[in-house]
Amino acid sequence: MLYRFGAVVLFGVGTEDRLALFRRLRSDAPAPEEPGDAADLRRAKEGEAEGADASGALILRALDVPSFRVVAEVLARSATLAYYESHLAVVLADLESPIVRLRLEGRLPARTRGLLRSVGEALDTEMRMVGRVEVSEKPEFLWDEPSQDRLYAKLADEYELTDRDRALSRKLDLVTRSVSILMEALSARRSLHVEWAIFALILAEIILLV
Repeated sequence: MLYRFGAVVLFGVGTEDRLALFRRLRSDAPAPEEPGDAADLRRAKEGEAEGADASGALILRALDVPSFRVVAEVLARSATLAYYESHLAVVLADLESPIVRLRLEGRLPARTRGLLRSVGEALDTEMRMVGRVEVSEKPEFLWDEPSQDRLYAKLADEYELTDRDRALSRKLDLVTRSVSILMEALSARRSLHVEWAIFALILAEIILLV
């Protein structure tokens, strides 16, 4: 199953076929990236107590299409969260150094290329996450399959979808505030440079007139 937010869930597909599919998808993507995190489910079996057992196998009351659709939805959302979790971790690590320097020394690094690259990466991540899957919302297909509500709630809880999404939102807010602070600091420094340049020009004109 292919999801609009970039996740792919496959059942019963061998390694070679899976890699071939990924290569094909990457060739059609406008801005392809390396495959991200994978949520691997080894096997599923029938049973009354739905959820994962001690061996890691998934227990389903019925091995049918509606049940596997629920499983695919949860795995897709979990993989998407993992992708953004790793990206935000990198962005926050990049922003930490200039923020700490600004706090301790009251100024930014002399060379801003690395800083601007970090800000650009942060803004790119923000834009990507605006349209991310809303994991706290109930999947639309469950309105037509109310019998699968319980299974979805169980699996969503086991994969901590809601808690992870909330943590992700808090980190995104932190990135947004950090970028705003850095951009304001950069703008203030540029304004100061412009003021000094104007002052130097005026001083040069005065010297020439004298």
